[in-house]
Amino acid sequence: MTSRIEALTPATEGGRSFDGLGYRGLRVRTGSDDTAAEIVAPGGLVTMRNPDGSVRRLRDPGRALERWLLDEGVGNLDPEVVATVRQELAR
Repeated sequence: MTSRIEALTPATEGGRSFDGLGYRGLRVRTGSDDTAAEIVAPGGLVTMRNPDGSVRRLRDPGRALERWLLDEGVGNLDPEVVATVRQELAR
């Protein structure tokens, strides 16, 4: 995953805010509780929150990282959730 993230370019925009119901992107936590980083990948923008509180925003053209994360998690996710996310990614 690290090499995929390193291949992304910085995003200049802050991203869209979504306050309604529905798909808000994939959320992944890496590391242990003390060193956990969080990656949120909705709609072509990846937000990384590091344990030190810093935040990085990266562009995800074609939602490639988002698609890869879904493919990697298929065995651990409810099939209905996978189907819903795949529909969202097809838009």
